[in-house]
Amino acid sequence: MAIGDSHGNSRFVHATIERAARLRDKVDRDVFIVSVGDFGFWPGLRGESFVGGVDELARQHGLAFWAIDGNHDYPGDGRSSRAGYRAWSDPAPSTDQPGLVHVPRGTLVHIPIETGAGVTIGLCGGAASPDQDQRQPGMSWWPEEMITDREVALIEDSGRTVDLMIAHDTPWRPPDFATSLAVSPRVRSLMAENQLRLAEIVAAWQPRLLVHGHFHHSYRATAPGPSGTAIQVIGIDDENIDTSIETIDLATFADKLIPPERGAATGATDTSLPR
Repeated sequence: MAIGDSHGNSRFVHATIERAARLRDKVDRDVFIVSVGDFGFWPGLRGESFVGGVDELARQHGLAFWAIDGNHDYPGDGRSSRAGYRAWSDPAPSTDQPGLVHVPRGTLVHIPIETGAGVTIGLCGGAASPDQDQRQPGMSWWPEEMITDREVALIEDSGRTVDLMIAHDTPWRPPDFATSLAVSPRVRSLMAENQLRLAEIVAAWQPRLLVHGHFHHSYRATAPGPSGTAIQVIGIDDENIDTSIETIDLATFADKLIPPERGAATGATDTSLPR
């Protein structure tokens, strides 16, 4: 179960956990939750209270809750604070381990499926804040928000591919997306820079499905992938129990996987979606 940007909204996230628990009991199968970023890792007592409450409720229900970092998530200050996501990071998350963890950029997780070879998931947070000019550095904006060249290189050097990619940002502008937010040329350049890095990751991982947040916009589309493959793209809305949850049956997804011709990635994918 993937959920959209929650921005520290306890009511939304707690309702999501309750829904996931009911679904697990109904289908009698494992269910785990993944936040696509801008989860609510914020500095101070407000952030600590939010993440602590999510962790406690997920443990009570025996659910694994994974969160990747978004551009509005606080990385942490290197001290003992539990507000920043680095304090919760686990590079080897397990669906069998209840509670909240932050999943670092570039993490790969293989989910076994009884009826097939399983599903490999690649997770990568990070994005550029379109509103960073209105935010206060160190309090509501952090320079670590963007994907780095080193993170891209580590992913490319691994030579691994994935079936499902979960990211905060997307290399493509969502179709029918409109915003009135005024963005300076400097910030627009940073946003494009992050999207190009993410396009390089898509070219390396070659996913069949990409799920993302960041734009607070629900949609489904098909994007051109490397080597002539098609990538299904799902964008998820924010903080809405009706439109900000995407349930993916991994067993059904695995059954539909047809091994594509996995050629070597030759560069970034096309950055436009068909309209």
